Amino acid sequence: VGAKVNLTVTGSDCEGLEVLFRPVEDDVFSGDDIVRVNPPNAVFRNGAAISNWIVEDQFDEGFTKPEYYFIAGLKEDATKNIKSGLLQVI
Repeated sequence: VGAKVNLTVTGSDCEGLEVLFRPVEDDVFSGDDIVRVNPPNAVFRNGAAISNWIVEDQFDEGFTKPEYYFIAGLKEDATKNIKSGLLQVI
C-alpha cells in the first residue's frame, strides 16, 4: 500500500491513441470495488502505453490484503479494452 506501480499495455496499430487505466479491487463474494484515484491516461508510443498508480489501502472481504486488477481501454472506443491479471498487495 502506497507503492507506485507501473501500468503498461501493448498493442499494434494504436500509435497516438489514448488509453484509460481503471484499477479495481477484486472481491470473490461481493461486487468489485472501484478505487478512489485513477491513474493518469497514457498515449501509445512505440507500441506501448504506460501510466503509474499509487496502490490504495482498501477493505477486502475476508479481511485479507486487497488484490487489484486493471482495465485498460481506448478513450476513442471503450469497447476495445483488456483486463490484467491480479496485482496482490504484500
